[in-house]
Amino acid sequence: MKPLPPSLGWVLLYVDDVSAATHLYTTAFNLTTRFEHEAGDYTELETGSTALALCSRALASESTGLDLLGGAPSRPGGSITLVYEDVAAAYAHAVQAGAKPVHEPVTKPWGQVSSYVSDHDGNLIEIASAVHA
Repeated sequence: MKPLPPSLGWVLLYVDDVSAATHLYTTAFNLTTRFEHEAGDYTELETGSTALALCSRALASESTGLDLLGGAPSRPGGSITLVYEDVAAAYAHAVQAGAKPVHEPVTKPWGQVSSYVSDHDGNLIEIASAVHA
């Protein structure tokens, strides 16, 4: 018998300063804290059916055995997408709150509105509308 597919528990981003990253994500994107480890190296933020976790590079290096302490990469390794009804307003709010502008909102040929900002660690955040089939 084939096992049931797993559910996505959380998406994790490695950051240099969890406190600063938490402040940016709660302020720029209106996310709320779900869990915060007392040592300050890990925080989970509510995003609906799953969570966005922010983990210090030091804790991630300790947990994985990989060298993740070399600073922010020159190019991002991936991105997350946060879905909003009013993309232009969400983009403007995020930039005003400290997110770095990457690409202003545009309407894609399939009707979705999409824009990009980055956090202090170079992680890309797409601010987009839902895709409707």
